[in-house]
Amino acid sequence: MNRLILALLCAGFIHTANAAAPLPDWLRYYQMAAERGDPEAQMKMGWAYEKGDGVEKDEKLAVEWYRRAALQNEPRAQYNLALLLIEGRGVTVKDPATGVDFLTRAASQNLTLAQTYLAALYEQGREVAKNDAEAVKWLTRAANNGDAAAMNNLALKYARGEGVAKDLAQAQKLLTAAAQQGNALAQANLGTLYREGMEGAAVDYAQALTWLTRAAEQGNVAAQGKLGWMHLKGQGTPANPTEAVKWFVLAAKHGDADAQTQLGWMAEQGQGMPKNEALAAQAYAQAAAQKQPIAANNLGTLHRDGRGVATNMDEAARWFRVAADAGDANGQYNLATLLEGAPATQDEALAWYRRAAEQNLAAAQSRLGWLLLNRNQDAEAVQWLTRAAKQNDVQAQNNLGVLYESGRGVEKKPDIAAQWYRRAAEAGDAAAQNNLGALLRDGHGVPGAAKFWPSLSAAGVGWPAPPEQETLEGAYRLEVVEQDRLSRQQIAADALPQRLVLRKAHGQLHVMLVRSGDQLIELDAALNNMRAWFFNEPGEGPAPMEMEPITITGEGATETAPETEETAPETTESTPAPAETMEMEPITITGGEAAPEEPVRRTFTLEAKYTPPAPTEEAE
Repeated sequence: MNRLILALLCAGFIHTANAAAPLPDWLRYYQMAAERGDPEAQMKMGWAYEKGDGVEKDEKLAVEWYRRAALQNEPRAQYNLALLLIEGRGVTVKDPATGVDFLTRAASQNLTLAQTYLAALYEQGREVAKNDAEAVKWLTRAANNGDAAAMNNLALKYARGEGVAKDLAQAQKLLTAAAQQGNALAQANLGTLYREGMEGAAVDYAQALTWLTRAAEQGNVAAQGKLGWMHLKGQGTPANPTEAVKWFVLAAKHGDADAQTQLGWMAEQGQGMPKNEALAAQAYAQAAAQKQPIAANNLGTLHRDGRGVATNMDEAARWFRVAADAGDANGQYNLATLLEGAPATQDEALAWYRRAAEQNLAAAQSRLGWLLLNRNQDAEAVQWLTRAAKQNDVQAQNNLGVLYESGRGVEKKPDIAAQWYRRAAEAGDAAAQNNLGALLRDGHGVPGAAKFWPSLSAAGVGWPAPPEQETLEGAYRLEVVEQDRLSRQQIAADALPQRLVLRKAHGQLHVMLVRSGDQLIELDAALNNMRAWFFNEPGEGPAPMEMEPITITGEGATETAPETEETAPETTESTPAPAETMEMEPITITGGEAAPEEPVRRTFTLEAKYTPPAPTEEAE
């Protein structure tokens, strides 16, 4: 028993001795001054206990010492105490209200750290009601003290007109001042401002390159990504894909999803580096894991096609769905192509095609139109096929031609059918070439084509000269050119801004009418009719002429009876085909495979950073 008591006494003695361990001389003298009421010494005692500097760390004692100094208006102690109270360290319960009060006291004494942190609280509506005007007030005071971070954040307030009148010039001035101090975030923002010309600012690639490079060299990830784009596109510097890869790699290593996506695309295409589809898959996967939609879509295409990875349709569908759910039109389209193959998921496929089509993806519009035709929803099918055809989707053009030729879903108009066939045929679509050949063989689809050939040589519109032989085929060719390449809208766009005056002078406008003989209509009437037809100005003359069907006689003219054996026009089923090449600017996504283009920024999207500084012991 005696031994046990002795052991316990010894244990107590050891504990007491540790608790009362002698302080280092420097801290002992601080303590002596602090106990006599010196506020700076009290603040330093609080710092020592908060950080465990010379003593065992004890945040409760830190709070006590900071409070004693804060009540004597020591600004650093007020700031440090505010952080502990707001974060709930060294106290039983968080006390943000008291913390904000002490923070305000320190800020009012011109402590820059307190000013920037208080501005952040008002900016974010954290622990206080959100108040942009208050944020601007404290940022201004910190900026006037020369704080670069405050200058950057205040610049954004001026750029956005938050809490202060919008003033882009003042924003640029503040960013420049902060950037010149070496603040990486301000350098990145200033470079972005010069590069993108946001909110009306002048684009200056040389300045953008300078500031983005400085920020990138300091490790600013956003600047590294933008710098990669500048070297890739040749903005402010000759295009250099290899240099672009260097900066994309740096940004990608720091987790930038857009840089990872672009790096994947460059590895896939062999741009700026040797082609490496396995590396592309890895880069895409890193970005796709962050739900980057373009990366997810492109990763899906690799799994679908077995490039860089083993063919895996389940993985392809998985990543297409990630892209589709994020709103990516190409992911929606590619997912739909997989779902379409199973009867149980065809309705879902149709829904995804529709979502992609509504985003104006031509391939989706074409496919949607085709599927709607198969469901006998002809009217809506025509709408989607027309939208796709106007975007030069050849399958839609051919299918639309079939509808106009047959009168399905639209009024039967062989001449309109011929126009769509020709556009697809000239783009190399075999079905359209066959269908157009059938029309030309039988003389269908060209009513009134031989009645006139207009030309505007002297006016510079560039119409072709009349065909050498006044045959039905020649007239048809010219009419197609007139209605396609030189539509009313194109003519108006070219001619009206120049105030083109149609005159009867020789060589400017000739209108020839071919009938059963060589009759010419009166020139003034022809001018009026042509003006009304091409410029859509009914007040300028009578309505367009209504012509009867004509018979061309004479040398070179032939009449062919319809053949008894006729084949229906060929329709083409829209089938997605991966693009073999892709343009970098603008990026055109075809079949789901594309490089990411940078997001279009129509508003000021520079970056503000509010990081509460560490407690401070140093005087300002």
